Amino acid sequence: MATRTSKRTLYRLRGVSPTVDAMFDALDTDQLERVHADFHVPENLGVPAVLVTGSFEQPVASWCDEIFRTTGIEVSRQVNRSAGLLMLAVDGEVYAIGYDQGFRLVPDRLKDHRFGLSFASRRVDPGRIRDLVSHTPGAGRTDITLIPSGASVWSLGVVEHAQIVRRLGGHLDDVPLTISRDNPAKISSAEGGAGLRLRLGVEGADLIADIRAIARVLSEEKPSPELEFVEHVVPVDDPGLLTRLETALDDLLGQEPDGRIGVAVPADHWDDYNAARGFRARINSDAAGRSTDDFDLDYVLCRARVQRAGSRVAALREGTVTLYRHSRADRTDEVWTSSALRWIEAEVSLDSHRFFLMDEDWYEIDQEYLKANRSHAERRRVAGWSQTMAP
Repeated sequence: MATRTSKRTLYRLRGVSPTVDAMFDALDTDQLERVHADFHVPENLGVPAVLVTGSFEQPVASWCDEIFRTTGIEVSRQVNRSAGLLMLAVDGEVYAIGYDQGFRLVPDRLKDHRFGLSFASRRVDPGRIRDLVSHTPGAGRTDITLIPSGASVWSLGVVEHAQIVRRLGGHLDDVPLTISRDNPAKISSAEGGAGLRLRLGVEGADLIADIRAIARVLSEEKPSPELEFVEHVVPVDDPGLLTRLETALDDLLGQEPDGRIGVAVPADHWDDYNAARGFRARINSDAAGRSTDDFDLDYVLCRARVQRAGSRVAALREGTVTLYRHSRADRTDEVWTSSALRWIEAEVSLDSHRFFLMDEDWYEIDQEYLKANRSHAERRRVAGWSQTMAP
């Protein structure tokens, strides 16, 4: 009997109108040509949808040349990875699901980078956390914790006011999804970051029902009290404030490096980063760019510094960083290309407020959360002092 569910990663897209034409227009045409994409418009889902299929082909695997140099034996093997991408609009929101390498067709600039994390903070059991990734701004440090059996969030040592959670996974706490509809006692899990990875219905009606159940959680529920700290990072969406922040960052990019700008591997591409053997950065240049065996922050900052004042942030946003599966950095070895701005983190203070640039977006530590956190810490300190003074 065919299973009713399959583990997939669901993305919610920003700035895409819920129409077939808008979904087509949102895709990267160069990348679609590279995978020899075929397009389909599913009609059985009852909602606007687009299906893209193709394959990432490599005529000769990157390891063949090394094998010849090592053994003297000529080997020629192709690499062909399939790619499927389903985009669908449900109740005015556009979502995307990748199959095999299809997730690479989802434009990074369109992803809602807090979507999966917001769901996880509401419905993952705080006592059964299996996967937590946190980042310490300004320190260039990412902590990854994996506990297959699950553990209480308080046992993981997260410093609430100093670390930003980038991914959270664990056992789900009673969500009406396809996987549990027939058997409410069945245990399921989810991992939330930019995307939400969990078992989703395979049948069209089940998939749409699952997406609606997820959307209801996000619109109607608040984070679990034990996981409120996950959402203390608030995206900045005020146009005037964003302009001020970009101006401040532009000025910072024009100065000699002093540690206020660091490296931050894009949160949804750690696996690609670990697998990459070559990197190439190109910032406002017609030349091939600089190739290295790791991301070269010094080079990127140098290229930004020589740009005209007021254009430095734009130069990084339009610049690219490409990852390769082989150090020769040939086009056929490409793994992933992104905006160079996604690779830096920065901290800017305005009017006594702290803002962080992460994954090309600006965030602020919620001031009300900080006040409550400090108040709670002070109460604990006073209580502890009182106990030590008791006779």
